[in-house]
Amino acid sequence: AGSTTGLEVSGFVSGSEVLGVTGSFSGTVTADRFMGSQLTMVPFNYFVSSVHSSELYIPHGGSQVEGTSDQPYHFMLAPYDGKVRRLSVYYQTGDPGDLTARVRKAAAPFDLDDADDIVQAETISSAVDDTAYFFDFSASFSKGDAVALTLEAASHATNCYVVGCIAVEYDTTT
Repeated sequence: AGSTTGLEVSGFVSGSEVLGVTGSFSGTVTADRFMGSQLTMVPFNYFVSSVHSSELYIPHGGSQVEGTSDQPYHFMLAPYDGKVRRLSVYYQTGDPGDLTARVRKAAAPFDLDDADDIVQAETISSAVDDTAYFFDFSASFSKGDAVALTLEAASHATNCYVVGCIAVEYDTTT
């Protein structure tokens, strides 16, 4: 066993070239940190009890409180540069109709409710309840930005649970 700049070698590795060195090798290469692109999932769920057809911020960090204004429990503070890649969503009851998802970002002081903060918006027409929907994004943000997602269900009029997941890709080299 040995180590080279943060890598520990133990177990089994074989090949004619390992870490840029040609030769015969055996052992296992492990690393304590991967540098590069990493995908993170952020699950959410909340109960819509009023303002059903308004643009609602998706809550994060254990909160189940949606709202029409940006609050600290509605955004993620980006630890790296990255992109929002996908949003999945499901409405338990009541057809949401035209369903618009928006990605918003803002640097300090983290005011996310201005029209200029919308990085990308996607709409699915005539969405119905009890169906999973997927929004694909390429919305970029920088380390230190506040990032929020909102959903607006144009014709939703029923109290219901909303469930989904946000896929965020971080560039851990930044």
